[in-house]
Amino acid sequence: MTQEKFSRAAHPEPKILIPFLGMEDYRRYKSDVEENGRVTEVFDLASGEFTKVPWKDVKVGNFVRVTCDTKDGCSPMIPADLSLLATSAEDGTAFLETANLDGETNLKLREAPEGLHKHLTKVTTNSADGTRSAELQADALRSLKATLQCSQPDALIYDFNARLEWMGQDVPLNGGSSAGQFLQRSTKLRNTKWCIGVAVYTGKETKIQKNMSEPPNKVSAIERSLNTFIVYIFVFQSCLCISGAVGASIWINLGSTKGAWYLSFPQGISTTFNTTSPASSGFFSFFSFLILLSLLIPISLYVSVEFVKVFIMFQISSDREMYVQEDDMPSRARTSGLCEELGQVTRQATTPLTFRNR
Repeated sequence: MTQEKFSRAAHPEPKILIPFLGMEDYRRYKSDVEENGRVTEVFDLASGEFTKVPWKDVKVGNFVRVTCDTKDGCSPMIPADLSLLATSAEDGTAFLETANLDGETNLKLREAPEGLHKHLTKVTTNSADGTRSAELQADALRSLKATLQCSQPDALIYDFNARLEWMGQDVPLNGGSSAGQFLQRSTKLRNTKWCIGVAVYTGKETKIQKNMSEPPNKVSAIERSLNTFIVYIFVFQSCLCISGAVGASIWINLGSTKGAWYLSFPQGISTTFNTTSPASSGFFSFFSFLILLSLLIPISLYVSVEFVKVFIMFQISSDREMYVQEDDMPSRARTSGLCEELGQVTRQATTPLTFRNR
């Protein structure tokens, strides 16, 4: 199957384009549901086996196994903040990609406690190539009795201080950008077959969730200019309405209009052109002119601009050329506020350099 056919099948074009209010919030909600629905493996003490559960069902104290092999449907991403216990490496090391946290693509080293790693795993040698790796002993994990004490949840990404009491030993655990035993949520396991950790922070108590904030209101240059023009038009409209109201009150106060029966016909109903009270007539005339001149403000222009933004967002999301086959990752326009800013190149004026011969 060629890449083009694969891209068409994996990421088809949307058949119906229906923009609606709150679409970005709905897409953000779907993204949250997709992330919370990812599958990971949690150790079941009753059966002594790992069972597949969604991320949202991971509880504090669960033994979680994360693998790089995605054939079983499990994600290589860390589902919660974990404290590393054992890995598939002989020396108990694991590698993480923290691009989702700090944007760095270089791998970070994590090391499981030496004694606990040897207690939970058994080193085996591959007869084919002679490589040595560690295999998990489910009975040892099932009978593990330990107490882990950690600090309260906070927003410090790499800060993790805890102590593990196991078999009379007091094992210190720490975080840090390199080494340590702390596995942050949304980081990816790399170059390691599997790792096992105990969940210490879950849900909104994880480090990445503690650093979350409300999405800012992104305003493009076009929308900012449009808002400025609307203000100018509204000021101009207000000036016209005030001028019309003053002119109406002056005209009604003229002697030639005092006997104009048609201005207050039928008698007692008309308040806009009340010949006996020019002030009240001018006041009501202001709102009459405001309604009549309301067409000066292009309200439909906002709707048209929003439709164009939504259309561009759908075009970006359905672009087959921006599909990454290796990671099964299509392009996603998470917000429509800055679509028109794409592809714009601005030039800043610089002072030219001058050279003088000495």
